[in-house]
Amino acid sequence: MESQLRVCGLSDRYTRFAAIDGEDGQRACFRSHTAVLENADPGCAIHVLEDDVLLSGYVAQVADFIASAGVLDQFDIVFTETLVSPDVTQLRELKQLFDKHRADETFAVQDITPTYQCGASSYFVGPTKRTGVLASFRRGLESGLPNDLFIRREARAGKLKLACVFPFVTSVQFELDTTTKGRPNDVAWFSKRAIDLLRYSFFVDCDFSRAAQTAAALKPATPDPHRELIEGVLGFVASDQFVMF
Repeated sequence: MESQLRVCGLSDRYTRFAAIDGEDGQRACFRSHTAVLENADPGCAIHVLEDDVLLSGYVAQVADFIASAGVLDQFDIVFTETLVSPDVTQLRELKQLFDKHRADETFAVQDITPTYQCGASSYFVGPTKRTGVLASFRRGLESGLPNDLFIRREARAGKLKLACVFPFVTSVQFELDTTTKGRPNDVAWFSKRAIDLLRYSFFVDCDFSRAAQTAAALKPATPDPHRELIEGVLGFVASDQFVMF
């Protein structure tokens, strides 16, 4: 992370927070996020970055924009990436938006309050929203939920308003396995890798050739003509050639 921040010219803006350790990894992670907000300067916007985040060269530009344009007064939490649902209709819309913004070299801040699923690798909290978000996080510590799933519950209940920058200006490093202790054995490793690749594909600096190599390893070994037919149709539906009727 320190190396990436240096490359982006951001070393003077960020300070490492030594995360809280513990056998219950999910609770320790939640306590760490809460402690970051507790120790932040109450008069400043704060950008929380977990230790496996991939930064793009646009982070500084986007951070300056959302901190100065009033975005952080409109939303409690503004993410810079989030999980993407493997829903073909949603993917088609996101693909069109991604292509448009990449061609224009622009970004949008989208309200994801009703659609947020999970992921808290990188997010902003503004000074006017910090107290409310911190109060929410403190309640969440007793919920037994991971911090991102608690954020989702709060959003669904109308207690938190969420947004996300699109295209994503950060991403998860999908090659890395979690180092959080206390999690159950991950029998869905390949499934998680697939979803991480999907969210990475909407990263503004996505390396599609590298991602494609990883995706190739996820292809089921057993041929299935029906599945392959479905894959082809869904790929067409996600393209700009498909017309809603």
